Parts: sequence; structure tokens; C-alpha cells
Amino acid sequence: MNSWSRSGDDDVVTTFQIVSRRGKPILSVEEWGVEAKPAKAEHWQDGRSAKELAKAWISGRGPAALISLLDRQPATAGFRIECAVAEAQTAFDRWPGGKRNHDLLVNGQAAGGRTVIGLEGKADESFGQTLTSYMAGAMRRIDRNEATNAPQRLKELTVALAGSTVDTEPELGKLRYQLFSAIAGTLAAAEPTRSQAVFVVHEFITDKTTDALHAANEEALAAFVERVFAARPPAGEASWLMGPLHVPAERWADLPLWVGKTSTWLRLGP
Repeated sequence: MNSWSRSGDDDVVTTFQIVSRRGKPILSVEEWGVEAKPAKAEHWQDGRSAKELAKAWISGRGPAALISLLDRQPATAGFRIECAVAEAQTAFDRWPGGKRNHDLLVNGQAAGGRTVIGLEGKADESFGQTLTSYMAGAMRRIDRNEATNAPQRLKELTVALAGSTVDTEPELGKLRYQLFSAIAGTLAAAEPTRSQAVFVVHEFITDKTTDALHAANEEALAAFVERVFAARPPAGEASWLMGPLHVPAERWADLPLWVGKTSTWLRLGP
């Protein structure tokens, strides 16, 4: 079992399990690298997202940062972790494949009730393809007579979250697919229990990351939140949490959603 004492108070200890998506307990960074290794091997090294997220959660810094962030909003305050699943997968639509791969899916209780958190660890890697690039790749597969559900998935995803499509609103094409799938996957994970949903980016600023790429990610996340939720995150703040927010999709319309970011400085130098 993993444990974390709130604000250093040993009398208020949250005990929970970190497990792989196959249910195997993870008690060390080494076990995390075996049982929940990331899809890209280059992310599993010091200074990069997957390994730094693992180190943070094994050490207790990750839970502390998350709970501190959630305490900013009344409904998400007082969060008590029950279980965290590394590399959890959630299907968010009716099409085979294409599941959301959460770096960590955290379940627990907050002041507003049962809460599900989709956590995305990020060094300075981008939020993936733009929607335009995603669709272009899908069309190339179609031209090669390869089977793909990508066009249907993208259309349904953008309608569910943004109430529009890239065809009718070309400006949507500039937004990042990973953010759409992350929000959809988090809502889908919260759906069976009608829980509060929270999507959090945990950014790690390390000696292997660059300020320009961090700034590009900040703008990509801000542009997404501004278009989808008609709100703009505070510029230049290391940590923020916005909500409750709602999406147009009928299946998720009643689920309160929060979107946030927390940053951890790990650079040895300035």
C-alpha cells in the first residue's frame, strides 16, 4: 500500500494502492517501469514525463501536488485517494481501438462526492497531433485502402466536446487531439458512477526540457480550454484549476468537470 500524510500531518494519512491496469500493485519506480511502462521508451528516463511522474507518485510528491491543486476548488477539496491505476485505458466511444491511455487514473472522494481524475504527466513533449494532422493521417490510410475508424471517431469527439467538427469549423483543426481524447477518456471513466471528473496536466520542468516547448504546451492547453469551455487559464501561473465545466454530449452533460495544471520544478540550475 502507498500512503501520504496531508500537509505533513501524520495523524491524517491517506492510504491507497497504485496498481497497473492488470491490477498488479506497484510499490517502486522500478516496478512501475515494468508493470506500467509507457508506449514510448524515450519517456522512461530521468527528466522525462513517464519516469518523473512515477518518481513523484512513489515518493509522495505527486499525491501532495494533486491534492494541493484540488483544494483550490470547494467541490474537489479534501480529496482522499482510494486507488491510482498507472497506464489505465478507457474507451470513450463506440469505435474499436483508440482508447484513452491515462498516465494515471485516480479514484477517490472529495467534498463534492466521488471523484475520478485523469492525470497526464508532461515534461516538454507536445500534446500530440493537431486535429488537422490527425485527419490527414486518417485520409492517407483510407487512400491506401486500410481500415480505419479515425474520421468517425474525430467527428463524434469534436461534436461531443466542442459541438462542432473540423469540416464546419476549420479553426478547430489547430487544437491538439490528445487533449480531446484526454477529456473524453476522463469523462468516460467517471460516467459509470456519475462521478465528478477532473483532468490534470502534471508538468515537470527538468534539465532535459526547454522553455520554448513548455511555452508551446501552455499555449496549446490554453487554446483548447478557451475554445471548448469559453474560458482562458491564467497566463504564466504554474498551477491552476478551472471548473465546474460542462460539455455538450448528452451522456456527459450532467457530469461536472474540472481542468487544471500543476508544475514541478526539477532543474538543478536556474
